[in-house]
Amino acid sequence: MRRRLSYRPALDGFVFVIGVLVLVMAVVWRPSNLLIWAVGTTVGMIVVSGVASGAMMMGLRIRRLVPRDARVGHPLVLQYEVRNASWIWPAFAVSIRESALGPWEGWLVSVGPGERCMVELAWRPERRGEVQLVDVMAQSSFPFGLVGKRVTWRKRATVIVLPRVVRVPAPRLRALLDHGPAGQRAASRPGHGEEFFGVRDAPEFTSLRDVAWRRSASREQLAVIERASPSYPRLRLVLNLSQPTDALAGRLPAGVDARQREEDAITMAASIASSAIALGHEVSLRVHGLPCAAMPATGGVRHLDRLLVQLAKLDLDAPRTSAMVSGPGDERSATVVIHPGRIDPAVGGGAAVHQSAAQLQGLASRQGSGS
Repeated sequence: MRRRLSYRPALDGFVFVIGVLVLVMAVVWRPSNLLIWAVGTTVGMIVVSGVASGAMMMGLRIRRLVPRDARVGHPLVLQYEVRNASWIWPAFAVSIRESALGPWEGWLVSVGPGERCMVELAWRPERRGEVQLVDVMAQSSFPFGLVGKRVTWRKRATVIVLPRVVRVPAPRLRALLDHGPAGQRAASRPGHGEEFFGVRDAPEFTSLRDVAWRRSASREQLAVIERASPSYPRLRLVLNLSQPTDALAGRLPAGVDARQREEDAITMAASIASSAIALGHEVSLRVHGLPCAAMPATGGVRHLDRLLVQLAKLDLDAPRTSAMVSGPGDERSATVVIHPGRIDPAVGGGAAVHQSAAQLQGLASRQGSGS
């Protein structure tokens, strides 16, 4: 951790210094007690604002708490633990900023000698990807706003900004899954489905239609049929990013941003995966054209987080590879292939459903961020 102090005179400070110089010239031209007192007071203000209050900043210690993953369009609150190591000087009116986040800042009103406090910085990311946090800066122009003092700490951390997600209505999602060759399948656990799972002893209160009469005839106790829990069909997502951005721009209508169309394709993949997993489906992901770990078909919130992280790390400036011609998928899976530009039927297999990124607006009932 490195720390350094720098001074940044404010515009008000320049105006104030010019006024002081005018007073000095007036004293030299026609000295008087009032002008001398005015010059002494203004010079003292400059000394206090610049030098004496620098000790206030040098006593601060800042620790950034481990940042969480962010999401495009959603505010992320970064937290900092601020400690005043000085036992003499309190600190007032301190702003805390990140060098990588631009004008976003948090504010510390005051912290006494030897005290600790928490400061929050709210940041709303606009682009997905990895954001490298490098420097934490604390700045104050207390007490007179003439000279800004800035202390910088070198603290490296990485924040992953997940792609934007729009809510896909359940009827539209089921319409995509209905194109697959399979309906529901039985899971290897008991539940309330229709498939046969096994036979067990009947409880005290049992419906007659659940009794296994043949099995009960050879036993002294009634037996009931146990049903298997239904399992929703799997969804196989294929994101085709094999075409470079420059080549894609030549095939899109005039005025359409090719890079934004690629981002829309990533958003569509994240949205379909998020909505499908929320409904209980198992989702797998395969990306063509860019290096990305293949995500096997499974469900749950943790799997969704890992899938969104893989989409967030896609580097659209990296060299592209040719799209792989996909064979037939799992007979229990519905395949959805997402293209940023023209649809390539060779990707995804014959039973795949092809979606263009231009259909993102119509995929959701209403556009907005969600999870």
